[in-house]
Amino acid sequence: MTNVIVNAINKAKQHIDNAVTGPDQREIRRKELEKLNKTQLIDMVLGQERFDSVKIEDLARPILEDPDCAWLDYETIAGLIVQAVPSAKTTSKSLASYASKYPSKKGWDVVQRKSNADRQRALMSLASID
Repeated sequence: MTNVIVNAINKAKQHIDNAVTGPDQREIRRKELEKLNKTQLIDMVLGQERFDSVKIEDLARPILEDPDCAWLDYETIAGLIVQAVPSAKTTSKSLASYASKYPSKKGWDVVQRKSNADRQRALMSLASID
């Protein structure tokens, strides 16, 4: 039996990977790169740019909408995003803002986060997993 917190972190990482390296992002990125000249491309390679066209909200949305990821607080989600995309600038406050504003503005179906007490119980159950 897997722990809900471990499962939530794995699902969140999947959502981030799909947004960063998924086929749609690759095609979008290809079209953007075709518009650049040789010097710009060289500068990008040397700078090891990593999909700057991916917006934080594109990374956050599938995580905030996934019921399995409701176990993750905004701080954890921000940490996972920054871990996957080091150039990303996001905080728990910005993610909380997305969760409160975007359902009405952009039609997001944000799942309510689990309580701290529920998360603590789930974390404590990790100690009893064999």
